[in-house]
Amino acid sequence: TIQIKGLPTDPDKYLYKDSEIIEFIEQHSAEDVQIRVKKVVRAYAISEYIEYLKQKESLENLLTITDTLKIYKAERSRWKKKLRAIIEKIEEARKTGFKYTDTAYVSLAKPDQTYMICQQYKQKKYTHIIRKIREHLDRQKGEVLIRRACEPTDVMWENLSYTPLEKLKKRLLTAATIFFLVFLAFIAEVLISYWQIYIIKNYGEESIWVMVGENLTTLVIVLVDPILGVVIGELVHDEKHSTRTGYFTQVARRMGLSQFINTALTLLFAKIVVSNHYMDVLDTPSSIASLNFYGKGGLIENMYPVLIVNAFVNPFLVIFDPVYIFKLYNRRKALKDGPNSKLTQEQAHELFQGPPFDIDWRYGYLIMTMFLTMFYAPILPMGIVYTIIGLTLTYWADKYVFLYRIVLPPSLSSSMQENIMNYMQWMLFFFAAGNLIFGITLQNDELKTAYETTPKILYWAGIVIT
Repeated sequence: TIQIKGLPTDPDKYLYKDSEIIEFIEQHSAEDVQIRVKKVVRAYAISEYIEYLKQKESLENLLTITDTLKIYKAERSRWKKKLRAIIEKIEEARKTGFKYTDTAYVSLAKPDQTYMICQQYKQKKYTHIIRKIREHLDRQKGEVLIRRACEPTDVMWENLSYTPLEKLKKRLLTAATIFFLVFLAFIAEVLISYWQIYIIKNYGEESIWVMVGENLTTLVIVLVDPILGVVIGELVHDEKHSTRTGYFTQVARRMGLSQFINTALTLLFAKIVVSNHYMDVLDTPSSIASLNFYGKGGLIENMYPVLIVNAFVNPFLVIFDPVYIFKLYNRRKALKDGPNSKLTQEQAHELFQGPPFDIDWRYGYLIMTMFLTMFYAPILPMGIVYTIIGLTLTYWADKYVFLYRIVLPPSLSSSMQENIMNYMQWMLFFFAAGNLIFGITLQNDELKTAYETTPKILYWAGIVIT
């Protein structure tokens, strides 16, 4: 099966009818391969209809829950009126029918026919943004895009009617929100770093408050990372991806990169900002070394517990998932209530089925962990050991959850795995960046950096080779 995008939605234009699509596809036949179309499946614009169904379900659940509560009498009357209006819209949509989107799925007779036509429309490996812009321009010119189709259960049919411009606006909103959250974390870490320097200056490096500052830094990172994950998941879902594979891939990539920036780079830049500001205040080599990331309150001491927490807390939370434990509690409570339970049938199904296997979160954690470990490997090589142990524990924890807890996961395309593996190659870049940054910025007790104490040809050769 192949997917065709860019079809006209105007009935008077060529390629609107199924017969015209069949004729167009079969024109791509060659002497040795004759293309024969077996079936054409058109995608309908059902996004508005699906939204009506969701509103109807939500209002019906609300009315069921508040059935015996007299305090909601006025609200229930308003909800019932709104429900009747939504039901009328649903019936009207069913009567008038749905319009076509610009997408269709065409099943061909043999795999070699699919391969041949996809090769004719194969695009060069542009960057993601450039490729999306080109797709939008091709649609404006009336050109169609043909590629191999994904599994039918992978398609998010209700999202096929959204235009590239609508999706781009939502993606810009996602990027702006991520930047805002990461910036807030950066400000918090700058303030904590200033406070640590104040403590070192007035009470010495052995003060217990220096350790409190380190724990606060770790706490900020640990708290912001899951917040980023939840926010990204919700915002990317609102971007209306056409496939579940595309949705999960984008969540994993953005989650992994944003959590890496929050975990690795915000603290680094916070230390650089504070160091440059206080360089003329602390004048002893030990103090400056501490300020420039060595010693108490420095970058290394702050990042060391972060690497440990990142490696070992995740497999623990996979097994002792608070959400799953709370779900078990609610199950026992529902069983205890018996016939008196207020749960609807759908709510009962959701409560007693297993939790979803969050493949996007798992890939996102893997991306962030690999980037973080490689970036700090030059100054925290033990982090590699912790990561190896942590990922091994995570593998077995995920395997246990996969076999004994979760609901059957959705069918996804293998392109997600390939996409993530290609994206993971950026860890080599971050390893080189870590060598470059720490070689230039970190100082020894004599206030000399690795860049100053290493032969230049060896230093740059190492960076280039990496």
